[in-house]
Amino acid sequence: MYRKKKGLFFGTDPQKKWFYIDKSCIYEVYTTGIPAALESMFWQFSAIILSKIILSYGSSAFAAYQLGIQAETITEMPAIGFSTASTTLAARAIGKKDENLRKIYFRELIRVAFTISVVTSILLVLFPGVFMRMMTNKEELQSIGIQYVFVMGFIQIPQNLSRIYNGTIRAMGHKNTPMIVAGFGIWVVRIPLCLIVAFLLKLPITLIWIVIALDQLSRFGLSVILYRRFGKEVYDGSAL
Repeated sequence: MYRKKKGLFFGTDPQKKWFYIDKSCIYEVYTTGIPAALESMFWQFSAIILSKIILSYGSSAFAAYQLGIQAETITEMPAIGFSTASTTLAARAIGKKDENLRKIYFRELIRVAFTISVVTSILLVLFPGVFMRMMTNKEELQSIGIQYVFVMGFIQIPQNLSRIYNGTIRAMGHKNTPMIVAGFGIWVVRIPLCLIVAFLLKLPITLIWIVIALDQLSRFGLSVILYRRFGKEVYDGSAL
């Protein structure tokens, strides 16, 4: 690797140790990875509980819910790509200590994600039956899934924009914040209200879909509030 002229690393100093512990690197990896891992665990545990709740309405309701998620995902994927870009671009701008560039990136990502979300929202609200017919030919599942897709159509904008906000917040150095936002939406809004709707009040399953939408709205609102707070810190120079 270090041979003269032909070596890939020719002209660089070879490492004296092939294995060594870089404490700062390990710290960054784990302080970033653990909150992200916990956020994923929140989703997995809540999915188990939510599945139990929806199954209380019958196996057809659960099957329709799963198909509805797949239908929603078709329109969701473009926005997910821009949420990944938000973390990358914000981190690049912050690394350069260029707050103006970070704001430009953020505004452009919000604009693109908003445009995509408006289109997907219109499609889901106006044509939920089309998406469900793509998933199944069983009318019973279609009727339940159409309700889910229709409700989810109204939250495409806050759901997708919250990804941009959370990705930017994470890049700004607030690694625990997206985990806290997700935990708030899941364990304070979604799961408690779904349990009340299903087992205490015994309301129709449509109310479960509305609770899921409220979860998305609450997380979006919290993300906006926290972004404005942290953005002000960066602007004041305290985060740099």
